[in-house]
Amino acid sequence: MQPTLSIIIPSHNRVEQLRSLVDRFRKMMTELDAINNVELVVVDDGSTERFFNETFKDVILLRNATCLGAPASRKLGFRRSTGNYVHFHDSDDDISDDWLEGILNRIATTQFDFLFTPRVARTASDVIGKLEEPKALQSLLSLPLSLKNYLSYENCVGPLGAVTFSRRAVAKMSFPSLASCQDWHMYWEALQKDSVLIYEPRIWLVYNRTGLNRISSSTDRKRAGFNGVTKLTCKDQRKRVLVNFYLNLDFDVKRQLNSAPLKRLIHAVLRPVILELARTPTLDKLLFGRSSS
Repeated sequence: MQPTLSIIIPSHNRVEQLRSLVDRFRKMMTELDAINNVELVVVDDGSTERFFNETFKDVILLRNATCLGAPASRKLGFRRSTGNYVHFHDSDDDISDDWLEGILNRIATTQFDFLFTPRVARTASDVIGKLEEPKALQSLLSLPLSLKNYLSYENCVGPLGAVTFSRRAVAKMSFPSLASCQDWHMYWEALQKDSVLIYEPRIWLVYNRTGLNRISSSTDRKRAGFNGVTKLTCKDQRKRVLVNFYLNLDFDVKRQLNSAPLKRLIHAVLRPVILELARTPTLDKLLFGRSSS
């Protein structure tokens, strides 16, 4: 039987977190009698710790000989997977108790290409914050090309939780090697004119802000990721300069000037402008030409 959902989990040197996550997914699958409907694909990305097959029973375990990064690991996992829908999951993040049930229910009742959820953040080992919903995304759900255009300006429509894709959406992804912002580029690349986007607020991702080696904690990696993504998404040089200025200004204010109020002010002023440009593709084309994004 072909599985309905493939859950792909790249991991590098996170054996304990991975074991806990896999056990949690397996428990949900058993309780829902969904063992045959869901496949778990774990990609060991060149870990220095040993991974053992017996540790992950009934899991498809793949290995990279060396650490190739999240995009290459996701690509490997996708090629090996067979599910009609695909979910990429970081090995140190968690989900709400009814997450899998909610995903399978939406798959059974609605055809979609993107299923977005909100998230909560874990800021300490046992402390979870309030639900964070993606306001910008919610206003663009019925406008996939406008959302794609928005993502050529701004790396965040979130805070996003766990995103589940149709297989045809993932087939559009090239998984380029990027220092950061890999998710941003995946969304941008997979969005098409006829993409069906839905939002499910009743289930959520638990984002682990305390995780080790978080890309978001490295300014240099984030800057390199921004530059890499804008080269791929902004064909017009003028637009690329504008977007990079906006993104790096955000960093300069937050990290160098250490001014959170000024950062919020910049977002309050500029994000509505960007959102309006996204909703008006003709204006974007007038400014930057048809090949700008």
